[in-house]
Amino acid sequence: MLGHNDEANLAAELDPEFGRFMAALGANWNTLKSIEDVDLWVEMADNVIAGLPPNQTHLRTWYGIGFELSTLLNLANVAGSGEDRAAIDELWTQSMEKLSAFSQQAQLGVATAAVLEGMLENLRDPSGSRDAESVLQLQGTLKEHAALTDQA
Repeated sequence: MLGHNDEANLAAELDPEFGRFMAALGANWNTLKSIEDVDLWVEMADNVIAGLPPNQTHLRTWYGIGFELSTLLNLANVAGSGEDRAAIDELWTQSMEKLSAFSQQAQLGVATAAVLEGMLENLRDPSGSRDAESVLQLQGTLKEHAALTDQA
């Protein structure tokens, strides 16, 4: 569990995107973040997402992509920190499988999914040759695909 300051910092970081997302779905992010419990935030988001009508399943898919992407980015950051490498590798594999499933649901295509996976693997490289630009490229690629989905 994160400490009080860690959760407050995380809340501030999540404000622009996650806060808007939760508000758009009808949840009160300001109330939720005042509780300062990351597990509760995830549970609340899961509940809101689960309650979406069938014609909004694309939101469930894109939320899943975002959640798994965040998980993978966090795992990439701790990969070289001396944490239990086997446990991190297992979590990485599980999250990559989920991201792959969501990518298929979003109809990103095999080529795009392979590019995204390559960018993520680059960030995980323990040798220190990580390309920080991959994060921006990754976000840009997903943003383009999400915009196309919104237009459809």
